Amino acid sequence: MSVPFAGHVALLEALLHRHQAIVDLIENRLLNVQGKDVARGATREQIQRLLNACFYDLPGLAPDPSRFRGQLAAAHLADGFEPVTLEHAPHVLDPIDLIIGAHRHWEHHRWPGRNGRGAFARVVFGVFMLGQLETLSLRIWDDGTAAAGERLDQIQHLLDGLNQTASSIVLIRDARWLIQTAQGPLTRHLAPYFRIAAHIAESFTAAHRLELHKAGASLAGGHLRSQLRYRSAGELLVVR
Repeated sequence: MSVPFAGHVALLEALLHRHQAIVDLIENRLLNVQGKDVARGATREQIQRLLNACFYDLPGLAPDPSRFRGQLAAAHLADGFEPVTLEHAPHVLDPIDLIIGAHRHWEHHRWPGRNGRGAFARVVFGVFMLGQLETLSLRIWDDGTAAAGERLDQIQHLLDGLNQTASSIVLIRDARWLIQTAQGPLTRHLAPYFRIAAHIAESFTAAHRLELHKAGASLAGGHLRSQLRYRSAGELLVVR
């Protein structure tokens, strides 16, 4: 499934330029909700709709986001990256989980003031945009391998802009890591990973390929360590 790469780049650039307006909407509609239904009983789907509206329903946003909304996620799924659900949800860095977790924590402790909510809204903005860049990074081969390097440079430019505007917390600096983190969550099929590996082999210089695979090896090692710790902790609980 091919998506209009240039259109998505332009849309993400527009969202970065309007980042403060989006952060303000997230703070107002999703975080400044003490005692409201959003904080106490909203479903994931309802929160997702509210969050999407903060990004895509801004007046005067160009290009028209209705042309692109949901395309990256649909293309990712069509490529075979079907997520495996563990403990009722895929294990991904999800802004919806952050919002729901914040509501639960604040309900049982103390709701932050405007400055605290604003800081958290910037984190939500950053995580949302990072997810878009991750899935976009796997679209650099939609029109063949010749333009893959140039397209990755465009994603690096967007990532640099995100790191400058979204939050003081920088999760990823190098766009080459996005290609690997986009493949991080556990999925049902193996074939998509081999296709991406073949694309990498056909598209970049030896130095770029090495850095891409170093990122993958580092992430794989982190996954293994976290799984070992998770299972070890579970075994200790059983023994006790």
